[in-house]
Amino acid sequence: VGFSTICSSYPLTLSTVEILAKLRPDLTLILGGPQATATAVETMAAFPSVDAILGGEVELSLPEFLAAGSVSPGEIPGLCWRDDSGDVHLNPAAPPVELEDFVSPALDLWDGPRLEPIPIEAGRGCPFRCRFCSTSGFFQRRFRLKSPKQLVEEVTALRKEHSFKKVEFIHDNFGANRKQLRQFCRLWTESKATTDLQWSCSLRPSKVDSALARLLKESGCHSVFVGLETGSERLQKVIGKDLDVAEALEAIEELSAAGVAASVSFIVGFPEETAQDLEETLDAYSRCMELPGVSPQMQVLSPLPGSSYHAQCREHLALDSHYSSMVHQSGGLPEENLEQIQRYPEIHSAFYAVPTQIPRLELVLVQGFLKYGRRDFALWVRLMVHALGSLNAVVDSWSNWWRQHRNSAPGEHYFAGKEFRSDFLEWMDSSELTNRIAPERLDGFSKLNALFRSVRNAQEALRGGQCSRISVASGELTGETVIACMGMVVPSPFHLGALLAMMQRGEDPFLAPSSVHHVVVARQPRGEWLIEQLEPLALACLEAAGAGNSVATTLGKLVADPRLPAIEGVSSQDVAIYSVQRLLQRQILGQKEPSTSVK
Repeated sequence: VGFSTICSSYPLTLSTVEILAKLRPDLTLILGGPQATATAVETMAAFPSVDAILGGEVELSLPEFLAAGSVSPGEIPGLCWRDDSGDVHLNPAAPPVELEDFVSPALDLWDGPRLEPIPIEAGRGCPFRCRFCSTSGFFQRRFRLKSPKQLVEEVTALRKEHSFKKVEFIHDNFGANRKQLRQFCRLWTESKATTDLQWSCSLRPSKVDSALARLLKESGCHSVFVGLETGSERLQKVIGKDLDVAEALEAIEELSAAGVAASVSFIVGFPEETAQDLEETLDAYSRCMELPGVSPQMQVLSPLPGSSYHAQCREHLALDSHYSSMVHQSGGLPEENLEQIQRYPEIHSAFYAVPTQIPRLELVLVQGFLKYGRRDFALWVRLMVHALGSLNAVVDSWSNWWRQHRNSAPGEHYFAGKEFRSDFLEWMDSSELTNRIAPERLDGFSKLNALFRSVRNAQEALRGGQCSRISVASGELTGETVIACMGMVVPSPFHLGALLAMMQRGEDPFLAPSSVHHVVVARQPRGEWLIEQLEPLALACLEAAGAGNSVATTLGKLVADPRLPAIEGVSSQDVAIYSVQRLLQRQILGQKEPSTSVK
């Protein structure tokens, strides 16, 4: 039985192996993948239940291993094995696999949820030497990328057997060769089998001009992942990323302008990082935060096994309750996994922290605030940047407030839960924040803070189950179908769309004139929050539906509403139907349970 391994689930994998070895001692249990490869000797020495580890790329070495008895274990490239006396041996690594020897996954054996997007391995390896990353070492710094023709043919063949609308190309540097990237875009668009498919990839954010960004969008690229990591030019060189920060930010802006969504990765907590470096990173993060379709992400450095930083800091690692996002532990760790991590720091170093110039608490407060503050209060974080002048000033205010009012170490579970949301509210009302706001902005801030509290109360009510009997409308609706708002409507002293437009133009949103408006707050099926300005017609639709009216009753009320626009050549009934359909499609209106009485 074989297990592929990554750092985040390695404690669980090893525990599973131990249990399986007791239940089925007749089985041979082997590990592979990046985590087991980087910690092969240590893992074999600590866990006798692991019979072997096959490191690196295994398309050629795995068949040799499975040919039991015909090949000596000492002759299998990349194999970590145990001899009859119990001594552990690690064979030299196998050479990187050539493109023609890649093995496509047997997707016909997949019995999980429908794959959408469908993953396509576009190549392997990274030619760069980023000190925080272990990928280039795993692939022996051998960069390989399938040709545009091969990729299009592979997707074409898959489409004959599977139904999908999106493709995700798996490669750390899909667009490293810009000439080849342009050729791929053209072939993808010209092929009848792929021209209607959307795709995503990872790109290095350099040398992306407006022409390339438009080409990506026109060929069906809907999103990219880019690693900027730091906004400090000095630190770019120190960590081995070697990006020109200004050029990278321009590339991200071009992608945004072309309509290509971008997830942008930032890392804090490098050993050499100074307060000035962190401020420059926050400035870059803030610029990304203002761009439409751009989602900046931040994580604290994780000393991944096999990375340069792990080798540098392995004797000085520390374990606290705030794990890097690399190991995905927002809910905390089970006790048995924590004990294993504490016992074997060399194997589980990804869960540990490295020594830093900036206090660890400061890094944790910054990363947690941005990750979960933007998740729950995205608009308000942006507004605070405009109120205080910089994101650095915002996180400094938050950190000062937190240190004055809290004394426990804030683990990831704190930021992910209700306690952080409550603390955010207190901070918004605190003198620590308001004393930093210019007097001419205080009135606008007060009104926006009142709106913020109304939105927050609506979110908590929705979390508590209000509107739980209303779901996304499915199938064909009849006149008797009961519909209602999927969220809550709250009054607003400002037009949110106008505020956002002002921020994008660099104008001060706190000086905007106030008037009566309304905002809808709704939780989307995937858990994200919709906070959206309601124009008069949308508000009329929601008021017509009320707490639960039939489609027929809703349309009747809407036709009689003076806010329904008169469109030449179109009946009022058709305008009303279209308006209701739009809100159903946007999941602002939903279908109420049939048991609800119809008015």
